[in-house]
Amino acid sequence: MLAHGMDADTIETDEGSKPKIPKEVQTCKMLIMTNHETHRDIVNFFRDNEFFGGDESQFVFFPQTMLPAFTTEGKIMMAGKGKIKLAPNGNGAFFDSLAKNT
Repeated sequence: MLAHGMDADTIETDEGSKPKIPKEVQTCKMLIMTNHETHRDIVNFFRDNEFFGGDESQFVFFPQTMLPAFTTEGKIMMAGKGKIKLAPNGNGAFFDSLAKNT
């Protein structure tokens, strides 16, 4: 359980002070792009830290899109027999990822 500190900009936790989301921006949607491997961990991190004082309903978590990975020679990389290796599409695909996952 988090206890609010004396400073309005931080929240006191067992691990020390953590930044608190200012009230002026708590009505804005917080878009958080994750990757497929750590999506659940990131969402749980925000839950465990009570969304840093923000309103949970204002947070939108979504995984970025994935594309086939290629070698420097232009060949498709394999993750295993019959399975293509995928890699994150990068920050440039933010709007595409957002549209597909929200």
